[in-house]
Amino acid sequence: MGLTPATNRQIPDHSMFDYFNKQTYLGNSYVISNLVNLSGTSETGILLIENPAVTTTAFPVQKSIFVTLRRYTSDLEEVLINNYFNPTIASVSTKTTPVNLRPASPNTSIAKCYTNGQFSTSGNGTVFGQIGCASSFYLVQENTLVFILDPGQTALFTATALTANTNLYSVISWYEI
Repeated sequence: MGLTPATNRQIPDHSMFDYFNKQTYLGNSYVISNLVNLSGTSETGILLIENPAVTTTAFPVQKSIFVTLRRYTSDLEEVLINNYFNPTIASVSTKTTPVNLRPASPNTSIAKCYTNGQFSTSGNGTVFGQIGCASSFYLVQENTLVFILDPGQTALFTATALTANTNLYSVISWYEI
């Protein structure tokens, strides 16, 4: 006797299990790269990712964003990276389009991404992670703790440099199902 899935997200093609990068094969994996010059030593917003709420409750329309990788490299000094859930957004401007990790896929990301200078916040939200990035082009600080942005949720990434004019390179990757 077979089990009937409770939702269409429980069938294998929509499973969140992605150990062998099945979601990349299906065209559901995305990445955004960002270079930010931290001109000062105050906390600076480097990336905002929104999963917009959809007005319908149908499962095919609602998707979650599973952030699986955050990688950072600094060129001069150490940088502290903070991660927040649901900041208070003051303004946004031009979106940055994430890249599908399967370039031939017709799928486009549901995420609304804004890099440094394309958004401002009036409150950072709830901190859920911190990571220190050492100073070196050769040492990469990586955080593979998975977090999930359900529809209507937002994540903010900020950086604080110890020395002004430090370049921070970041790569954030996720899949959407």
